[in-house]
Amino acid sequence: MNLIIGGRSSGKTSKLIKESARKQIPILVKDHKRADILTHQAIGMEIYNMPKPITIYQYFHNRYDIPKVDKVGMFIDDLDDIVSYMFNSTTIHAATWTRCEEAGKSVEWLKANPEVEKRIKEINKGE
Repeated sequence: MNLIIGGRSSGKTSKLIKESARKQIPILVKDHKRADILTHQAIGMEIYNMPKPITIYQYFHNRYDIPKVDKVGMFIDDLDDIVSYMFNSTTIHAATWTRCEEAGKSVEWLKANPEVEKRIKEINKGE
């Protein structure tokens, strides 16, 4: 899994929309409201061939073409919202993630916040 990390309005979702249309891979979103937002954003970007976004409910209640998704995979928009939603908005204080370099994947930073970069450097020094 590749990670696209950036602040609000840094282009993360726009990048997913472009890739979704190019590769014909659907995007998993939290709910119908977010699906509508993505659809309107794609239209605003003049992208009309993006597969319809899938909600968590649709995925887990077989309300979508699951065999197709299982075959082509999916993109996930706002992973933090998805995880929080799946755990009934319980506060998640920490989580682990396998370093992408070790997994043979990539991390792409979009308009990285200097404070975030500084904190990451501090954390990596402690390893």
